[in-house]
Amino acid sequence: MDEGMLDSKAAMVKFLNLMMAEPDIAKLPIMIDSSKWEVIESGLQCVQGKCVVNSISMKEGETAFLEQAKLARRYGAAVVVMAFDEVGQADTISRKVEICARAYDLLTKKVQFPPEDIIFDPNIFAVATGIEEHNEYAINFIEATRQIKQRCPGAKISGGVSNLSFSYRGNNVVREAMHSAFLYHAIEAGMDMGIVNAGMIEVYEEVPKDLLKLVEDVIFNRNSEATERLTEFAEKSEEDDVLLGDTEKTMLHFQRQQRQKAAGRPNYCLADFIAPKESGHTDHIGAFAVTTGIGIEKHLARFEADNDDYQSILLKALADRLAEAFAERLHQL
Repeated sequence: MDEGMLDSKAAMVKFLNLMMAEPDIAKLPIMIDSSKWEVIESGLQCVQGKCVVNSISMKEGETAFLEQAKLARRYGAAVVVMAFDEVGQADTISRKVEICARAYDLLTKKVQFPPEDIIFDPNIFAVATGIEEHNEYAINFIEATRQIKQRCPGAKISGGVSNLSFSYRGNNVVREAMHSAFLYHAIEAGMDMGIVNAGMIEVYEEVPKDLLKLVEDVIFNRNSEATERLTEFAEKSEEDDVLLGDTEKTMLHFQRQQRQKAAGRPNYCLADFIAPKESGHTDHIGAFAVTTGIGIEKHLARFEADNDDYQSILLKALADRLAEAFAERLHQL
């Protein structure tokens, strides 16, 4: 409900009123999700029974946090509490535990919030990004979960599992394996729930052993080559590579489409449109580079200075989508 082109408050009210008009839907617990409290409160005024607020945090300090928590409790709602304070989002174990423990004490002691209605989100960030400091993100969440459950009895733990595999967008095989392995270990540590596409998850025991090892090497940061090895697995697939010249020293690795399709519709790869080596024919391949997002750094810095991660992520995503659209347009010319 935070799309810039929407009247978020009006959209929230209209959507929830339509849902509440359906008896079979109205009896379900609703999660009301927005980064704007006024939008969340407008939704709370529409729903019946218990719902979940997603989310509140100490980003704007204790006073605003307690005011929102009191209102949520008055409406009878549970709350998702982000591991986010006046300094920013928590990414280390100590910061995750410190922020969640502080929030827990404020909620239970000053607002008398029932512990079972508190759901902490200690932040799941992408791993295997190529940036060294990101290599510990999965371990940090798992270990922080273990410590938070001990420090904050009764509270629940959730997280956006799909964030973990963002580096492998488009490769469902790798993403599903990452989600399954991560959930297996995070649940063992005390995680209660997660946000993930149910169609993008595999049974842990059914993940191929060679892929599972590569994935868990990344999740637990077992060696310095873990990311490179998983990326090689993601990129390489039999007959999906293009050889440049007469030697195998220059090879382009392409990904085959991963999405399930109807019977008779193949999953294509760019390599399918190049003459195979055994045909004896010399073929040609062209390439171009596109750039968008030039000049956004000053805006990103402003958003980050204001602890506005949502706008920062939105701007980066917009630049990413524009680059994809630019490339698609060049294909059409």
